Amino acid sequence: MLNPKPSKIGAVLLPLRVAVIAAVAIPVTISTTIGVMNAAGMELHQVSIAALIVVLGIVVDDAIVIADNYVELLDHGVPRADAAWRCATEMFVPVLTATLTIIASFLPLLIISGSAGEFICALPITVAIALSVSFIVAIMLTPLLCRFFIKQGLHEHHEGEKENLSALDRLQMVYNRAIVFLMRRKLLAGVLGVAAFAAGLLLFHYVPQQFFPSAERNQCVIDVWLQPGTRIEGTDEVIRRIEQNLASRPEVTQYSSFVGMSAPRFYYNVNPQQPDAAYGQIIVQTKSAKLTPALVSRLRDELPHVAPEARSIVKELQQGASQEAPVEIRISGDDVTQLKQIARQVEDTLRAQPAAQFVRNDYLDDSCFVDVKVNEELANRAGLTNYNVSQVLAGGFDGVAVSTYWEGKRAVPIKLRLDPAHRQSFEDVANAYVPSQITPVRLPVNALATLEPQWQTSRIVRRNGVYTITVSAFPKRGHYASELIDATKARISAMPLPPGVRIYYGGEIFNQNETFPQMVGAVHWPSVWR
Repeated sequence: MLNPKPSKIGAVLLPLRVAVIAAVAIPVTISTTIGVMNAAGMELHQVSIAALIVVLGIVVDDAIVIADNYVELLDHGVPRADAAWRCATEMFVPVLTATLTIIASFLPLLIISGSAGEFICALPITVAIALSVSFIVAIMLTPLLCRFFIKQGLHEHHEGEKENLSALDRLQMVYNRAIVFLMRRKLLAGVLGVAAFAAGLLLFHYVPQQFFPSAERNQCVIDVWLQPGTRIEGTDEVIRRIEQNLASRPEVTQYSSFVGMSAPRFYYNVNPQQPDAAYGQIIVQTKSAKLTPALVSRLRDELPHVAPEARSIVKELQQGASQEAPVEIRISGDDVTQLKQIARQVEDTLRAQPAAQFVRNDYLDDSCFVDVKVNEELANRAGLTNYNVSQVLAGGFDGVAVSTYWEGKRAVPIKLRLDPAHRQSFEDVANAYVPSQITPVRLPVNALATLEPQWQTSRIVRRNGVYTITVSAFPKRGHYASELIDATKARISAMPLPPGVRIYYGGEIFNQNETFPQMVGAVHWPSVWR
């Protein structure tokens, strides 16, 4: 027989058997949920596991209600067999309604679209499966366990026995007195409620925010940028130097390098870069996901010494919408010179923050170019055009494809260009001969044009057809993009802007602003049906 004195059986708030029977619902529900998810083709990943953690405290509620009703029936003298039957049938509709209400509160998250929707859709589905399973377990398994293991109620007392209150009874008494006290002093209760809400808002201001967490994969990415105009041979030498450093690390299992281009899109959040001879990318694989953050931190500190002539950006893979960097500040306008001046001010503001690293802009540093100004009158007399000059210079120095060599299914272009000895210096460009297709004349470039070395913008990027420079930065380990934005937003907003120039944010804050309205709509969606 179960001891009728709950305080003597070793439980804090409930008798041990009642607590154990209610707790049994947790492993049974979670294991069954994982089985249903596997049968439905759903994988266990970061979001689905987070959903299971969210419902961990909810799946036991149905079982507690059923077990509590069973004990209550025993307290009123109902036989155990009848109590086991009635505890489920009487609470069937209330428990079902409560379960469906909680499921309905999560399902609107399915209306979120885009990459954020793909990322978060597993959460409402997992919650719905888990709560449905918990309802079935509470209705079918919990009454059966109660029937065999709980033989007396909580408040049965034999004649002449002094009542001994349990911890749960004492907690209920304190709660009742607090309710009566506050209901008689409604103004005080209202003030305490408002003060608690205000304190929560105040404390929330100090909570670091990150829109989407890292992917927690055993992979990381190294983007290597050299000075614009660097030949691919120089980029390859730097990549090989970094490979040697990676090969000496025991936590690295393998790596793949790409010179002059980025890797194929192996992960949905990684955007391939445009081909560039001064760019290289390395995909690093570690022994486990736990080792990746520490490796990224060490590589960020050490690679500037391994390859000081390059900017090596080491990144963990991220969840959510794709982005080049967590912090992106975009400057748009019609005058590239003005945009570059403002971009330098934004870069200086970000570099002044101790938590910022890898500050750069996507127009890159200026490169030294040779501006060939053709004398059109003289060229036309010789039967030459700007096109003829440009074709000769492009073919002679960069090469022109004349055929294709096939290595299996791989096409390798065969290029024709001048010998290395004739394409090394500025004078080689001036002395290159341009033949005319109309007359038998062959003239050197310096006889047809004026050659002037100039510093020019290496790359021009447009967004929606408008010149846009994006200044990006990464937060250091232990910091968040929201910290950098909060620390610099006031100074950036105070910058004087010429007419037609505007500054707006990309990166994490852009994804937040894009996704939050959909999330708010998902939150308010159930009210449409009321």
